[in-house]
Amino acid sequence: MGMSPRADHFLDPEDGTLYLDGELHDAHGVDLVGVDPDGSMWWGTERATWVLEDGATTVVRVSGWMGPVRWDGFFLGAAEAAVDYAEQRRVRVDHVEEK
Repeated sequence: MGMSPRADHFLDPEDGTLYLDGELHDAHGVDLVGVDPDGSMWWGTERATWVLEDGATTVVRVSGWMGPVRWDGFFLGAAEAAVDYAEQRRVRVDHVEEK
């Protein structure tokens, strides 16, 4: 088991691994933050969610648009907090999914 979760870090919701500053990939080798060849952007992955609330257990995927670019984010916390996080970064949210 990894370290205990704390807000504002990536965490693997399956095994509790806390991704420390400087780590670039999740458990499957996927970049924690990136851009696809088609220009789509993402923040986190299903195995490296951005922690919004200490002790949260709900994984939330938020999708939308950052200007003309498709954007997806994976979060650990309440759906409302995940939407707020995205909207504060100028994402026009069009889909929210709790897992």
